[in-house]
Amino acid sequence: MRNSDANARSVVSEDRSREEIEGCPLGVSCPLLLLHDFPKNMKTKILIMTALLPVFIGCTVVKVLQPTGGSRADGIIEMSYQYSWLDTVEVDWASALQTAKQRCQAWGYDSAEPFGQATSVCQSGENSFCSDNLVTVKYQCIGNLEKGEGDRTL
Repeated sequence: MRNSDANARSVVSEDRSREEIEGCPLGVSCPLLLLHDFPKNMKTKILIMTALLPVFIGCTVVKVLQPTGGSRADGIIEMSYQYSWLDTVEVDWASALQTAKQRCQAWGYDSAEPFGQATSVCQSGENSFCSDNLVTVKYQCIGNLEKGEGDRTL
């Protein structure tokens, strides 16, 4: 009789736990995956995909902006970098500012500072899913402009 009572309690508690799991709202102590409910080959795939997820998502890539345009007369340097949808981007802003300052000094200005907001343009894909982006930041040359050879562009 004890065995049948234990089995009955087990079935009831299992039914309750399934009801609680199926009926609970997201984020309220519900397990994300009940691996014991999946076939063995599916468990293996889920575990492999979970293990590889950080490899595909979350790789941090350090980007160094490169000069891509500008105008001496306007005192503007355009600096850009590209990234793909898989990249987690960390931008080396100090290096970008140093490069912009060097370009401005070559034109006869004293220094440079970031100007306006960065613009991002989709290079491949669609707007709803862009696989490659080009980000451009403008830097304003500041200080005394030495009289020189006239307007030159990068």
